[in-house]
Amino acid sequence: MNRFLSVFFALVSTLFFVSCGTEDGPGAVAKGTYMTTRVTYMVGLPPSIPYTPLTENNRKVVIKAKNENVVSVTLPSTTYAFNGMDMVIPSFTIDNVPVLDDTEGGACTVDGHAFSASVGNKDVQGTLELEVEADGDMELDITFTYGSMPFALRQKYEGK
Repeated sequence: MNRFLSVFFALVSTLFFVSCGTEDGPGAVAKGTYMTTRVTYMVGLPPSIPYTPLTENNRKVVIKAKNENVVSVTLPSTTYAFNGMDMVIPSFTIDNVPVLDDTEGGACTVDGHAFSASVGNKDVQGTLELEVEADGDMELDITFTYGSMPFALRQKYEGK
């Protein structure tokens, strides 16, 4: 009986560790390095403050699979001019983003995930939506504040 239990527990623990270590699921679909076009908007500006959305090409977004249902998203730095000043937001990573399997065609999605991160001494807070298609097309829509910004930034990324 002891031998049977030993073999049984060995088999169960092997299956457990193999299934936890696999890279199947939506996390595996989402992971990758995407070269994107990014459009940056300011959200909530009064009409008296003019701001033209900034479009940039070749902006790298990196998505890493933490496990089959959780990813981290690293965004590139942002530089923009506002009110006569150059503003810089360093690259930052959003950890523990839950990814859902979109059963239509192998895509994966993140809908309205609220996050907080830290960049140096400043907090970043916001929400993101993400969709990665089975063919590698990626769309990311993120709205966030950085430090004590009086207005939020909204960025839309599209690419492969």
